[in-house]
Amino acid sequence: MNGEYKMRLSGILDLYGRKFISYSLSETETSAAEIQVFQRAFNKAGNVHPIVHTERGSAY
Repeated sequence: MNGEYKMRLSGILDLYGRKFISYSLSETETSAAEIQVFQRAFNKAGNVHPIVHTERGSAY
């Protein structure tokens, strides 16, 4: 390789407050990592009914 590294940022953004509720930084995109990000967000936000938008990556 040429010494460059790629990282994957997965985040849950509160569109009203424009702040991240939950995020994860990893080397690869896995469904387990994405599920963990959603679980953290739901635990923090409480009883909500979110609308989810993805860029349709392979982990989704």
